[in-house]
Amino acid sequence: MRVIRNATYTGVKSYNKSRSNNFFEQKRVNNLDMSTYEYANGDFPEIVSQEIWDKAQKLRESRIKPSLVS
Repeated sequence: MRVIRNATYTGVKSYNKSRSNNFFEQKRVNNLDMSTYEYANGDFPEIVSQEIWDKAQKLRESRIKPSLVS
């Protein structure tokens, strides 16, 4: 599952995956909303095409069971 969610295989780097909570504590807080990630072209070749990666994302999201807790 980690490989399917990793956009690095498409030749891009992703940013904004986590941040620090404040200056003094410096604890990392994960950003779980993948739609807010920022993507930039990397200096390495792609292994998987963008179309296949998008298709895998749609398939992965369709298999996620809805949460009972909101």
